[in-house]
Amino acid sequence: MLKQKIRGWLCGALLAAGAVAEERQVLLIVHQVEGTVSFVDPVLGTTMGSVRVGLGPREIAVDAAGRRAVVTNYGLEQSGSSLSVLDVEHLRLQRQIPLTLDEHLPDLGKVTRTFHRPHGVCFTKHPDLVLVTCESDQALLLVDIEEGKVLAAIDTGQELSRLVLLDRTGERAFVSNQRSGSISVIDIGRRRAIATLETGGGAQGMALHPTRDELWVANFETNSISVVDTVTLQEKIEFPCGTYPVRLAFAAEGQHVLCVNYQVGSVSVFDTESYKLVQEIRLEKLTEEQAAERPLPPEQQGFGRSSLPVDLRLSPDRTTAWVACSRNDRLAEIDLGTFEVRRYLDTGGRQPEGMAWVSYEDDVMRAK
Repeated sequence: MLKQKIRGWLCGALLAAGAVAEERQVLLIVHQVEGTVSFVDPVLGTTMGSVRVGLGPREIAVDAAGRRAVVTNYGLEQSGSSLSVLDVEHLRLQRQIPLTLDEHLPDLGKVTRTFHRPHGVCFTKHPDLVLVTCESDQALLLVDIEEGKVLAAIDTGQELSRLVLLDRTGERAFVSNQRSGSISVIDIGRRRAIATLETGGGAQGMALHPTRDELWVANFETNSISVVDTVTLQEKIEFPCGTYPVRLAFAAEGQHVLCVNYQVGSVSVFDTESYKLVQEIRLEKLTEEQAAERPLPPEQQGFGRSSLPVDLRLSPDRTTAWVACSRNDRLAEIDLGTFEVRRYLDTGGRQPEGMAWVSYEDDVMRAK
């Protein structure tokens, strides 16, 4: 069981650090090519195991108790249409959930609808309910992972609905629509979209400011960040950032925002008051030999030897950021005090995508 492995990690950390470890974290990393989720100890730098999920998985979310994880099976050449639910405690696949919904149409009667290309996922306030974006269907699904079924499909009316983020009240969700360059605001209780906010082109990564009523959005087509007032639902400012920004996260109680730049392989740090660049953290590039082994598709030929960073997570104490570099299968560990890369670690698989934290203290699990 994973708890037994956690005890082993605690002993290892004790020997390595010469001190009693009060809390340990595990990083869950999705790997697109193998279709697996690996469990990585970010302190010891070891991979403790992996679980096979579905075809071409992309994103992962963990419940508040840290006991279940949900993975979206996006697919590769063939589109995916399912979720994988993991039992985190026992390090195993619990179930697969097909993304189908029975609907009753006036002329046709009962029709079973299948949803494709699930990408973003997050838990709602209810411990058994998750929200899932389906890019091919302009839809946000409400799924009961305990019952293993889709409860509702909410039409975003926007193209390539990609990621989803719950607001602080738990009553609304924000969906980034990449091709439309917009954010859909979803009323979860009424199960419908209540607003559409235009942002920059290629809206994708989102983050809520920890102390202000603001949603920050990374727009990779316009190389910009939009700041949206979550009360008035109006854009406050759009300012330039790095090339092909895909993910955002706040550090230092919201004083700084980190922006992952996919094309150039870097992380930009901005002051959230002045919107000025504080530092550009350059990530390790591939060697010529590595780049030849991992060639880019025609539309990305200008990306050179970028490691193609795709996601980032901050440690629970907000002192460290971890960036998943999909092209060389490594994690970049960034010191948030100095904004420098401390080291690189193997992710335990090929082409890492989404990540999630689980924290352990006295064998009690919880999500971070």
